[in-house]
Amino acid sequence: MPFTLASDYCGGPDTGWVRTDTLQHTAPALIGRDLTVQSAVAVSGAAFASAMDTQTMFMERLLALSNVRLGTWVPNPLYLAELAKYGPCRITPRLPRVRRLRYQLQELVGWYSDTTPLLLCTDGGHFHNLGLVETLRLRCRTIYVIDSPGDTPPLATTLAQAVTLAYEDLGVKITFKDEGQNLLDLVPGSAPPLPPETPMAALNARLSATSVVRGTIEYPEPVEFSPGTPADTKGTIICVKATPTPDMPYELLSYALREKAFPRQPTFDQWFDHAQFDAYRELGHRIGTQAREVRAAR
Repeated sequence: MPFTLASDYCGGPDTGWVRTDTLQHTAPALIGRDLTVQSAVAVSGAAFASAMDTQTMFMERLLALSNVRLGTWVPNPLYLAELAKYGPCRITPRLPRVRRLRYQLQELVGWYSDTTPLLLCTDGGHFHNLGLVETLRLRCRTIYVIDSPGDTPPLATTLAQAVTLAYEDLGVKITFKDEGQNLLDLVPGSAPPLPPETPMAALNARLSATSVVRGTIEYPEPVEFSPGTPADTKGTIICVKATPTPDMPYELLSYALREKAFPRQPTFDQWFDHAQFDAYRELGHRIGTQAREVRAAR
């Protein structure tokens, strides 16, 4: 089930919501250590966990026993609401001070309930990898989607799946029909080739015409995005794809020519040298700057 960690509220449609500051003040010290921005980022990048829907029971138990999994147990907003309403008792005791054997056993047997004091929070990529659906659920006016998964070119399949889920789950339509905005410009090889074409052919096949495309969000009902403003059904989505373009610096293009997997090197490659780190930092800076310019141009 979806669960969102945000600066103001935490929770989801199945568990209800609780103010983030209330959650932090209520949680015992050991559990509260995971209610930080750093932990939220780490959990959102949990590439594997014992509660992934797509794996076998054997793999779930192996990951739980070996502790080779990412994610954390966080306080359940629904349980906190029950505590606030009725107070602690034998049936609804206070939150546990530590994550005891009970939660390890739940992972071993694959039993997860939405009424327990703690919920296992792990990578949303097991549902879809962009977090777009949950952001749309919050009815945001402007959404930036940073699409940098390891999906296979030419098309942005992860974005396509998220757009489909948004319509199926929430009735929200996303289109990319603005003038000069074409999703196919994100396809590697769509950019004008760099000269000389023959020695640069391998690199030209990986260059996209742009890294950023702007689209329109259409909600099924009018939304008052800010207090006191007229309700509207339209929002803006800025899709940013981690892909090199011809206008990027020479040193970045040189690295892309040398490293055929860039920028889709696998998750298990965690041993970055300085050249690899600088290449990803420069790519992120460039596409982030382009995203800001595309938003301002609307």
